[in-house]
Amino acid sequence: MKGNFYDILLNTLKQNPTFVSSNGVLLKNKIKEYALKMDEELINILFENEIIREKFFQKIGDNYIFDKIEFSWMINNKEFLPNNYTKYGNKIHLATNDDEYLMYKNDVVLTFPYKDCLLEFDSTDENEKRDEIFYNESLANDQIDVLLDSKVFTNINYHTKDGLKKYNRFDINDNLLIKGNNLLVLASLLPVYEGKIKCIYCDVLYNTNSDYVPYNDSFKHSSWLVMMKNRLEIAKKLLKPDGLIFISIDDNEQAYLSVLMDEVFGRENSFDKVSIQTSASQGGFGDVNPGLISNTENLLIYIKDKNYKKTCFNEENMYVGKEYDENYKYIMTDLEKLEYTNITYLAYEKLGIKKPYNNSTWRKVKEKYGDNYKEILYQEKASIALDNKELVFRTFNPNKPGNELKVALKESLKKKDKIYIYKDSKDNERYILNGEVVLFYSKVFKNINGEYVPARRLTTFWSDIAWEGIAREGNVKLNRGKKPEKLIKRIIEIATNKNDIVLDAYLGSGTTCAVAHKLGRRYIGIEQLENHFSKALNRMESVINGETGGISSEINWTGGGAFLSMEMMVNNQKYIDKITHEKSKKDIVRLFNEIIKNAYINNLLSLDSILESVEEFKKLGLNDQKKFLINILDKNMLYVNFSDIEDNDYKVSCEDKKFNYSFYGDSNE
Repeated sequence: MKGNFYDILLNTLKQNPTFVSSNGVLLKNKIKEYALKMDEELINILFENEIIREKFFQKIGDNYIFDKIEFSWMINNKEFLPNNYTKYGNKIHLATNDDEYLMYKNDVVLTFPYKDCLLEFDSTDENEKRDEIFYNESLANDQIDVLLDSKVFTNINYHTKDGLKKYNRFDINDNLLIKGNNLLVLASLLPVYEGKIKCIYCDVLYNTNSDYVPYNDSFKHSSWLVMMKNRLEIAKKLLKPDGLIFISIDDNEQAYLSVLMDEVFGRENSFDKVSIQTSASQGGFGDVNPGLISNTENLLIYIKDKNYKKTCFNEENMYVGKEYDENYKYIMTDLEKLEYTNITYLAYEKLGIKKPYNNSTWRKVKEKYGDNYKEILYQEKASIALDNKELVFRTFNPNKPGNELKVALKESLKKKDKIYIYKDSKDNERYILNGEVVLFYSKVFKNINGEYVPARRLTTFWSDIAWEGIAREGNVKLNRGKKPEKLIKRIIEIATNKNDIVLDAYLGSGTTCAVAHKLGRRYIGIEQLENHFSKALNRMESVINGETGGISSEINWTGGGAFLSMEMMVNNQKYIDKITHEKSKKDIVRLFNEIIKNAYINNLLSLDSILESVEEFKKLGLNDQKKFLINILDKNMLYVNFSDIEDNDYKVSCEDKKFNYSFYGDSNE
């Protein structure tokens, strides 16, 4: 009956040439436009048909009200003017998602069409470029059975400096690299790591159309939001109460992700959005897109429990080195007599410029040292300040001084240009000059990366980390697809202490785990793509063998340590892997028969209907054939569930059983 109604609506609309192109194609967008503006011509056409009138018009008294929203949804439905794939799917009762609210609505509406569902997400072949990833499917709650149950891990290897070692007993102190769908891996970590992770860093899919990113990160906005929501909800459970999550994102989805994270973590648990400069402005005047050049990314920071905001950061690492600040322009020449002078005068002397110092002094310096005289003078002052940091000082107005200090500041004004010593009620001694407090240069020095340097407090704009030349960092190449080790080092150091656990659910080439290992943190890295997981493994083996790239030299890294690598044991996932890599329709048809015979098929579908439609299946395009085969698989059975570990059909080895029982702490160990 549903199909008949679509036919009636289609034929009715095609009777009017306004809504049909010159080659006979129905103009869906034009029809929606006319409906939203309540076009009289369109409304009359629809009203004249009794069946259509009953569907879209509500009678109130003697009047009829046209439901333009319901009509627009109907026009937008995939079953209206369906493609070959939709027709084929409908024939065997394959469910389709027809709510594309965000896709055609002109208003900017932050809504989550599948907010209470789970999005099963697969990155697919990283070399395949298309507008929308091949496999992203929404599963309603009533479709979920054991999807998020604990899974069996296999292919377990212990990596050390001396090579691989046998390992069949899990230890909570182990470092882990795990291959598998990150949603399902995160869910499998919950029984062991819930409430134990101190820092989560995720360089998530940015949902752009950039071809240079070596994985497909573009798919429907609503699906992207659901994908993120599912993972964030589990991530929150994994965090300690004072745990922090850092999400890297560009401007494409930043605003929406911020609102989503407000919902999942609570707006009161938001810290800040850090803007990170990724490159200097470059390019000519005619070779860029209209508007401002984007050279920043964003880092969203949230804590699990706002009550720990004051203590969650590692304060000693909240500073970054800076150049000499010329506000520190005075230097004590005699501490006992409290005599001082301008540091610039000492610089003049070192440069061979004699007194008196007046307006012509700059001219003398320029004549002697040329056009870069300002830089030479600056470097000379910086050198003096560094060598005499206990004597060099500046003055500043304190914020909200107490009554005692207010009196002292006012008193110092009576002794113009003389340093005034003030002692508070606790006998603490402070220097005051001309109504301002004296701050010595040594007070701003911090130990950063083993070097005692002038520093400033971190702000919400980070421009001091170089992004150029990192493509081969860690001895793995991933152009434009990874972050600098120095950036991850900063995040880990401000959020954690030694032996805290760091988790990265989008591991990529392994940067987060590499840095965490070098810094003495425990870590868990999750990656689904085979190529990326292989790169991460190679990188981590280089780390324990003492590789010298990235942050290695500044922290004197020489190697050592160990880590575990393992994979979720595949079930239906092995067929998805096969589907996404097949390149010919002949092989896909062969795979069709293998799946029907051996795989777990969605129990909502009729196997007889699928078998009867094999000839029509052969007529579909290759991509539609792949999409169909993926959709008929039971997503609850992608990987082997831990509850089925003793099922002989899965052939779990004794060594793997022992490890899994020790991992989950099961009594059958």
